[in-house]
Amino acid sequence: MKIVELHVENFKRLEAITIRPDENSVVKISGRNAQGKSSAIDTIWAALQGSAALRKTPAPVRKGAEKAEIRLDLGKYVVTRNWTATGNTYLTVTTGGEYKAKLNSPQRLLDNLVADLCFDPLSFTRLGDKEQAEMVMSPLKLDMGDLDRQQDDAYEERKAVNRDISRAKAELDGLPKSDEALPAEPVNVSALLQEHEAALKETQRLNAVTTNADTLRKQLAEAEKQLRKAQERVERMKVELDAAETEAEKVVYPDVEAIKRRVDSAGETNRKIEAAHKRRDLESRLTALTEQTERLTQSTDVTCKAKQDAVAMVGFGTRLERCALCRSSEGSFSLGHKTSPGQYSRQICLAKPSGSGNIFS
Repeated sequence: MKIVELHVENFKRLEAITIRPDENSVVKISGRNAQGKSSAIDTIWAALQGSAALRKTPAPVRKGAEKAEIRLDLGKYVVTRNWTATGNTYLTVTTGGEYKAKLNSPQRLLDNLVADLCFDPLSFTRLGDKEQAEMVMSPLKLDMGDLDRQQDDAYEERKAVNRDISRAKAELDGLPKSDEALPAEPVNVSALLQEHEAALKETQRLNAVTTNADTLRKQLAEAEKQLRKAQERVERMKVELDAAETEAEKVVYPDVEAIKRRVDSAGETNRKIEAAHKRRDLESRLTALTEQTERLTQSTDVTCKAKQDAVAMVGFGTRLERCALCRSSEGSFSLGHKTSPGQYSRQICLAKPSGSGNIFS
C-alpha cells in the first residue's frame, strides 16, 4: 500500500498543499525553518491516528482558519479527517476507485492497517544484517542490484588507493625533513615587483582618499555651522511669523466699495451742500435786508412825521388821510381850497425819501 495523493488545508502551519508522488520516486520536502516541513509529514500520521497523533498539538487548525482538512488517498482507501476551530474532529474512510463507498468503524480499520505496515522490533533485532536490510527495503520495492555492484567496485578501488597511500608514506619517511619556514615554490621576483608597484599606487590612492576625507570633514563642519545658523534664523523667523500672524488676525480691511460709492456721490453731495450754504447765505442776506428795510421804513416814518409836524406848526395846508400820488398815509398835505370831498386843488407829498423833491398834483 502506498500514498497516491495527499491534500491538506489549514493544518498547523500549512495553508494548502497537494502531493502526488510519482511511481518509484522520492518526494523531497524542503524549506526554511518554521515553514511547515514537519507539519507536512505530521499530516500523514494525523490522518491515520487522529487524536492519538496530536497529543502535543492542542490546536491543529491553522490560526485564523475555521477548519482544517486532510485527505489521504492510499489507493484502496481514501481517508478524510476534519477538525474545527472549536475542537471537534470528523473521520471518513471510503473505498478507492471511481465508486466510493463509506466504510463503518473507520478508526478501527485504520488501526488494523497501521498494524500491518509495522514490524516487531524485537524480532528485527534478532535478524542478521542482510535480513534486516531486506526487511527494511522490502516495502520500498527497490532493486538494489546495481547499487550493490557499485558499492563492491568502490570497496575494491578504495583498497587499492590505501595501498598507494602506504607506499607514499614509506617513501616520505626516507626523505629529510624540510624547513617549515621555506615557501613551497620559488619566489617570483617579477610578481613581487608588480605587487610593489601596485602597493605604491594603492598608497597614492589611499592618500588621496584620506585627503578627500579631511576636506569633506572640514566641509561638513562648515556646513553644520551654517546649518545651525540657518536653524537659528528659522527659529527667529518662526517667532516673527507668529507675531505677524497675530497682528494679521487683528487687521480690518476698509470697505473699498462703500468708499467708492461715497466718492461717486461726493460731487452731488457737495453740490447740495453748496446750494444749502448759498441758500442759508441768501436767507441771511434777505433777513438782513428785510430788517434794514424795516429800519429805514421806521426812519422814513419818523422823518415824515417830523415834517408833518413842522408844516402843521406853521399852519400851512391841511393834512390828508392818504396821498393821492404815493398812497402813503403820512406826510401828505393839501394846498389851496377843497373842491370836492377828498379832493384839493393842489397836493404836496412829503412821504418821498429825502432829496427826491416834492410832488404836486
